[in-house]
Amino acid sequence: MTTDATVEAHNKKDYPNGSTPMVTLDALERIGLLGMLPNESDVFTLKIIRDLKDHLGLSEQELEQLAIRQGSINVEVASAITKDIPMGEKASEIVRACLQELSNQKKLGIHCLTLYERFVEGHKNGSELEE
Repeated sequence: MTTDATVEAHNKKDYPNGSTPMVTLDALERIGLLGMLPNESDVFTLKIIRDLKDHLGLSEQELEQLAIRQGSINVEVASAITKDIPMGEKASEIVRACLQELSNQKKLGIHCLTLYERFVEGHKNGSELEE
């Protein structure tokens, strides 16, 4: 049986001092990731996705700053709203797989291009989470 403690232990595995690596994402990147993460998978993966979605979500203050009007977001404001997101290896693999699948299906949106460059191309170059 997979528990939250198991997920937490996996996230801390192989990292110095047991800390999960952090990746800084802006509001648009976070919204893009929230929209592409799967809603169905195995229990272990779903717990990691749930945790990741909790971290990616926008706060009330961030929503007020974005001032979303008629479905549009000011890109300059959104890129200035950043947050450090804990991103363990399994979470990175999930994100990378989602982006790769969208690209293979030719359904990757321009709003996710920077995410693709960081998580897929960056992983190939060994600099995955660098900004």
